[in-house]
Amino acid sequence: MEYTGDSSKSITIKEADSYTLTVSNFCGADTQNITPNYYPIKAAFALSEKEGISPFEVEAINQSEGAVEYLWWIDSDRKGTTTNLKERVISYGEHTIRLIAENAFGCADTARDTIAVLRNPNIPPLLCDFRIDPNPAKDYFVISASNNDKQVKQVKIFNEIGQAMITSDVSHWKENPFNFEYRLNDLPSGTYLVGLYCENETQYKRLVIVR
Repeated sequence: MEYTGDSSKSITIKEADSYTLTVSNFCGADTQNITPNYYPIKAAFALSEKEGISPFEVEAINQSEGAVEYLWWIDSDRKGTTTNLKERVISYGEHTIRLIAENAFGCADTARDTIAVLRNPNIPPLLCDFRIDPNPAKDYFVISASNNDKQVKQVKIFNEIGQAMITSDVSHWKENPFNFEYRLNDLPSGTYLVGLYCENETQYKRLVIVR
């Protein structure tokens, strides 16, 4: 039996139990035992890692109780409704991971935690020089380069016979360092040439895709 000591007209319960309700005035008191309906909901998750070098693979394991639907956010970006979260974060700095858990009755609870994405210390210092990670690549790759005076303009991917398969205009990107992620949904296995086009020069590197 639970005793809350609450004497207000409306009482909030925080766990399922049987309660004794006593109503009294100067003439006497009346007591009744009640077991109210209670629908517990608690959002919770655990991060596999809270800090990593860009691109950082975030994994959040759902530990919520009483929920049937989930909504994940990273900062102000909605990321999905899966039970667990697995997402790649490239932008440097602190980011907030947020989970909204909802039960079958429409009640919701929110849990938050933060991650820190660190700069890759191996980014080439020379203008227009760049890294490709991972290489060989299976599902995605990330181009990292210095962009001190916003000189990065375009990314192109060529096949083995020199045909341009992908062309991306990135002249509007002002980040320094520059990070470009490409998901390999439409490129088969093989060897490709990746070109980074800058203000006054172009650099090329080979990329191997393995399915």
